[in-house]
Amino acid sequence: GGANRVRTPCAMCGHCIAANPTSGTPSGNAPWPRETDVYQQKRRLPAIRMVWTLETTECFERRRKWYEKKRKRELAAVEKNLNTYLAALNAGTQPKQIKFGFVHTNYQKGICSLTQSGGGGNLAETRLYLFPDTKNQVLWILNLGDKNQQADDVKICYQLTEAVEQEGQ
Repeated sequence: GGANRVRTPCAMCGHCIAANPTSGTPSGNAPWPRETDVYQQKRRLPAIRMVWTLETTECFERRRKWYEKKRKRELAAVEKNLNTYLAALNAGTQPKQIKFGFVHTNYQKGICSLTQSGGGGNLAETRLYLFPDTKNQVLWILNLGDKNQQADDVKICYQLTEAVEQEGQ
């Protein structure tokens, strides 16, 4: 069978199989690298990791304490989504490029919010408001609230973002 067939990596990348244009079969005599070989090659590449730091506001801390007492499940859900979002940032993804169902980016001044989605059933609509400061690689946790007070929460976030930006300059 095909187990003993000799395959040639292409000259451009060294990994895909160079096929004989007339017969469509692999040509040459170098063995095709096994998956584990390719994995080992990738592991030797230097890992580029960005480290974002988390900063919180007093407004968020007050709301977090209330949520710890009254809505633990909603708080756990947005914290789980925060960990996912932060992992994407630390992997090098730009904030505007992060596309998860729980991320809402339809705010001004770079503010985004994370919802309680994925935290189970019968959870109150909850928003965790963030400001990713790309200049300083700081993820600001601005505010936490429910859907009913969203308009007021967003206004507070705009004010907090302005203060953060002035402080960073």
